[in-house]
Amino acid sequence: MVPSADLGRRAYTTYCTRCHGINLVVGSSAFFDLRTFPPEDKDRFLSSVSKGLRAMPAWGGIVKQHEMESIWLYIGSVNGWEGSAGR
Repeated sequence: MVPSADLGRRAYTTYCTRCHGINLVVGSSAFFDLRTFPPEDKDRFLSSVSKGLRAMPAWGGIVKQHEMESIWLYIGSVNGWEGSAGR
């Protein structure tokens, strides 16, 4: 499956909204605000989602690689990053 922001929106809603909020608007300082995620840190994002980091669980066995890539595209589209697909 080809990654896309639309697929990312659906995957984000399924896996991420509970902690990171609707449309990336987090309701608590206990969770990372994805609106502040640096667009040049795609590898860090993919690693954090896949392997977990601090309070974030590892999603690598649940979220497929194309879904992770799509979530990245969705985050970029919400944040207005230009060319986020290639980062």
